[in-house]
Amino acid sequence: MRFVTLAVAALLAIPSYGWSKKGHQITAYIAQRHMTSTTYNEINKLLDGDNIVYWASWLDQARNQQQYAHTKTWHYLNVDADETYETRYHNPNGDVVTAVEYAYDVLTDNTSSKSDRQFALKVVIHVIADAHQPMHVGHGTDSGGNGIKLTYEGSSTNLHSLWDYDVVENTHSWSYYDWQQNIDVLSKAENDRLAEGDIEDWVRQNIRIAADIYKAFPRNSDVTGGKLDQWGDTVETLMLSGGLRLAKWLNIVFDENYSDAPIIEADDDTQLVDVYSISGVCLRSQVPVTEATDGMPSGLYIVNRTKVLVK
Repeated sequence: MRFVTLAVAALLAIPSYGWSKKGHQITAYIAQRHMTSTTYNEINKLLDGDNIVYWASWLDQARNQQQYAHTKTWHYLNVDADETYETRYHNPNGDVVTAVEYAYDVLTDNTSSKSDRQFALKVVIHVIADAHQPMHVGHGTDSGGNGIKLTYEGSSTNLHSLWDYDVVENTHSWSYYDWQQNIDVLSKAENDRLAEGDIEDWVRQNIRIAADIYKAFPRNSDVTGGKLDQWGDTVETLMLSGGLRLAKWLNIVFDENYSDAPIIEADDDTQLVDVYSISGVCLRSQVPVTEATDGMPSGLYIVNRTKVLVK
C-alpha cells in the first residue's frame, strides 16, 4: 500500500510554473546586485555577455523541449503533511535539491564543457528561486497546491497559481528593478543572516512556510486582496532571501577569494561597503567607506545604496 501511495503521489506531483516571470527576475536581479565583481565577470563571460536576469525564467520554457524534458521534476520537492524533509518520497527523476547539487558538480568540474556549464548555470539561477516559492515544496498529494481549488476576487484558481503570480502582484505591482530597490535595504550583517545555510536548510525553512499557507488557505475558500495583504512581508522575505542565497551560491562557485563567513559590521568611517556602477555591476567589494571611490574615473556610482558622483 505504501508503494502504491508513493507512486500515485509521484504522478500527481506535476507543478505549474514556479514564481511568475517577474518573480524569477526579482530574485535574479537581487542576486546580481550582491555578486562580487569576479563572479559577475565570470558569469558574464560564460553566458556570452548576457546577465542572469535574462535567463532567470528560461527553464520554465526549456523543460517543454525534448532535450530538457528530464528537468521537469527539478523545479520542486514534495513533502506531504505527514512527512518531513527526511522521510519524504525521493523522486528518482530528481528534485530541486538534486538539481542544485547537479549544477554545483558541473560548475566546479574543470573538465565540464562550456555548454554543460552554461546549462548548469541556467538551471541553478532558476531552481533556487523555485525553492523559495512555498508551493514548490508543498504536498505531493495535491500537486504542490494545484489540487487546492480556490476563488480569488471572484475568479477560479488554485493555491499553487495564487502563489505563483497573484500574491506577488498583490504585494507590489513594481518592476523587478523597483522590487530590488525597495526591499534590498538591509545591512550586510542582516543579509549574511538571511543567506545562512545551504539548499537543504532553505528548503526546510520554506516547507514550514508552506505548512502555514495550507492552514491559511483551505480548500474551496474565497480569497481577497485583503487576505493576501497579510502575506506581503512573507513574500518580500522570500524574494530577498532567495536572491541573497543565489548570490552567495554563485559567489562560492565562481570567486575563489569569496568568503561566506558573516562579517561584523564596522561603524562610522571604518564601515566596509560595496561599490556598484549605475547599471548594477559590482566594481569593488568590501572596501572602507572612506576609500570607496578613490582613484575611480569621473562618473556616477552606487555606494552603500547611495548615489555618489565622482568629478
